[in-house]
Order: sequence, then C-alpha cells, then structure tokens
Amino acid sequence: MAPLFTGLRLGFGRSAEVGVFSATGGTITTYNGNTIHTFTAPGDFIVSSPVSVEYVLVGGGGGGGSNEGPGGGGGGGVLASSGPVSSGTYTVTVGAGGTTGSPSPGFAGGSSSVPFAGTSGGGGGGGTAIDYPNFVSGNSGGSSGSPQSNSGGSSTRRAGGGGGGAGGTGSPSPGTGGPGGVGIQIPATFRNPASPYGTPGSNPGGFYFGGGGGGGYGQSAPAGGSGGAGGGGAGKGGVGNSPVSVGNPGTINTGGGAGGGGGVEGGYGSHPGGDGGPGIVMIAYPTP
Repeated sequence: MAPLFTGLRLGFGRSAEVGVFSATGGTITTYNGNTIHTFTAPGDFIVSSPVSVEYVLVGGGGGGGSNEGPGGGGGGGVLASSGPVSSGTYTVTVGAGGTTGSPSPGFAGGSSSVPFAGTSGGGGGGGTAIDYPNFVSGNSGGSSGSPQSNSGGSSTRRAGGGGGGAGGTGSPSPGTGGPGGVGIQIPATFRNPASPYGTPGSNPGGFYFGGGGGGGYGQSAPAGGSGGAGGGGAGKGGVGNSPVSVGNPGTINTGGGAGGGGGVEGGYGSHPGGDGGPGIVMIAYPTP
C-alpha cells in the first residue's frame, strides 16, 4: 500500500487534515526511515503533493564487440542527486542494455530518465575486430554513459580494450583483453541489504553500478579481461569456431557493460560479445 501522511499544524494548538499524501509507481520498499520506489522497467511515478526526494538513475550498459579480440561495452551512467518534486505524474524511462554486434561493434545502451531528475546516458558499444589479418581496427572498449564519459581502453593486435565504467576508464589491452572500468557506489539511502541489485566493489557495503565490460582476446588462452565492479561482464578468450566463445553479459539492472567475445585468429566464425545490463531508477523520500 502506498505510504500516507496527513496534517498541517494550525494556530491555537489545533491541527486539521488538509490532504493525504500518496506516491505510487515501481516496487515500493522501506529501509532506514525511507520509502524507496524502484523501477526496473518503464512506468509512472505519481505524487499527490510536493515532496523532497533522493534519486539514482542508471543507464543501460553497452553491448560487447564481436570476433577476434573485440572491446568491452561501456557501463551505463550513474546520476545520483536530490531535490523537490511537485505533485503530478512523471514518466520513468529505464534504459535497456545494448546488444552485441555480429560482426560489428556492440550497440550503445539506452538512457534512463525522469523529468525532475534528468537523464543518465547508456554506455557505448565495444569495438569489433574485423580487420583480418591485423585485427587492430576499432576494437577499443566503449565509453561509459556517465557525464564525464570515461573512455574505453585502447587495443592491441587481437586483444580488445576494456569498456569505460561510470567511475573510471577502461584499461588498455595488456596483450590480452583489458579489464573494464570501475562503476560507482550509490548513496547509503539506497543500500538496503535485502535489495537484489548492485554488486560488490572496493568500498564496504557493495551496491556498485555502471561497471565496464572486459575486452575479448583473440587467442586460445588466457581468458579475456575482467568486468569492472558494478556489473561489467568479463571478456572471453578465443576457442576457434566451435564452440562459439560469447562474451559475458552485463549484470541485469546494474547498467554493466558486456564483455567482448573471443575468437582465434584465422577462425572466421562469429564470436559475439555479450549484451549490456539494463539500467535502473530508484527514488526515495522519508517515510511519513
């Protein structure tokens, strides 16, 4: 049931009911004195009267590149802030994860937005590696969708760079697939231990979002680059044409970028990357 509160204090020690506050939309939970509306799909946030809110918007992660040593997808942007909201109905958009290209660069993730909060961009797709026999064209990691647009790592022959994360750049290829960039830890208001969203990171408490995907590696060993904290998928190493070596997807509803696919030089089969993780929107206010 939607949270309710009433009342306006009048003079002479009297109080009177002047209206009932209600807010609906998304999945509603309470944590540490706050009510949180979580959107994992598009919907409406409906507010009956003015209220001050905190919010987190995470864009969708970028898809991983394909073929021999492609780049990882960039992590979705993470926008966290607060402000007043007037009564009304607000359309919430949740960015979809970008799909992989085959054989082409991965596609960018979708943006997440709420009218009173703004927009958080989706991560860029990882570059592909189709320039046989050199495999050096366009297989850098995708940029993140964050305001500073952290870039993906550069590539080397048959080894893709990591995708940029919302909190840091992707790593260049060290001769194998480059690791994805780190995401961002969201504010403590939203770190309910019972929540299934977010991933561990370097700071205690977890809840990282927007990690970049790892770059793929166009040789049989070792594996591709690791995904960045915040749902970035790991890249894959090549295994030839059978079985197809598909990059790992970004974690769902973290905006994590996908890992690049693997493929041995000279193997002409499709070695796609993974798909980026969809984003998420969270809105919180003090529980009445």
